[in-house]
Amino acid sequence: LANETVRLFPNLEKKLCIVPFGVDFPEKIPPFPAFQPLRLCMLTSYRPLYGAVRAIEAVGLLRQTGLQVTLALLYPGEMKAGYREQAARLGIADAVQLFDPIPHADVSQFLARHHLLLRPSRSDSFGVAILEAAALGRPSIASRVGGLPEVIRDGETGLLTAPDSAPELAAAIRIWYENPDRLVEMGKNARQFVEEKYTWSSSLDLMAHEYDEMLTD
Repeated sequence: LANETVRLFPNLEKKLCIVPFGVDFPEKIPPFPAFQPLRLCMLTSYRPLYGAVRAIEAVGLLRQTGLQVTLALLYPGEMKAGYREQAARLGIADAVQLFDPIPHADVSQFLARHHLLLRPSRSDSFGVAILEAAALGRPSIASRVGGLPEVIRDGETGLLTAPDSAPELAAAIRIWYENPDRLVEMGKNARQFVEEKYTWSSSLDLMAHEYDEMLTD
């Protein structure tokens, strides 16, 4: 947003302040479930641009090679029937779960039941779900588009892949399937990243400071 604002209004560059989104930050990382199977999840799957079709394809590719992987899609909306049909066609109906909306207060529990978050979007402004997962020590695999690279340090707090590529997404998932210790380490890095930049308290402090500055000018 800052880059686009400066492009349209160059004279504002020195006046901009970026106040990031804030997310809840629990005291401890909840324990991971057993790593067989590797449990993947998506929070936003109700629109085609978020890439759930590619996520299901990636799971199909991995299951063909014998890897025990499951995928849970939250908020499938009107896409539910299509996802169910796709999973059945690929022979992985037992590996894909579809969940209707849940209260936001329960989202952290949903994330904690999985090992990592997928965000294989074709277009995306910002990945709040990535930050919510990171606060729980869960790393993410996301497309290298839009604002998603802002919330993932590739190879450190998560992995970035080309958009619309099920094979590349599957390859990234395989990295962590074969090295769960590395997944846990990246989850800790992701949590530290959120603590440094994206807690509600730090966002609100920065916002309050900017309002104070404007009121005293």
